[in-house]
Amino acid sequence: MHGDPLAPILVMLVIILVAAKLGSEIFERLGQPSVLGELIAGVILGNIILINPGWTFFEPMRMEIPSESWATFIDLLARLGVILLLFEVGLVLRP
Repeated sequence: MHGDPLAPILVMLVIILVAAKLGSEIFERLGQPSVLGELIAGVILGNIILINPGWTFFEPMRMEIPSESWATFIDLLARLGVILLLFEVGLVLRP
């Protein structure tokens, strides 16, 4: 199969961002700093494999240092950077 190697990583980043936003909103409603909710969401997602080692949902985020295919690795980082840049530009408020 010729799938895009960036797609699973983008899905994982979206899940991380949504969890951080939900944690932020919950903690703001509880009268706590929003960053505390973001940190706790990150701790929970980061340690989710401790709950059940059989879960491999975040496996696409794990990457070994490439030894042969540096061009593929750099292309992956470049495409991820372009997507994040376009997303950030889209968030800019216009007067």
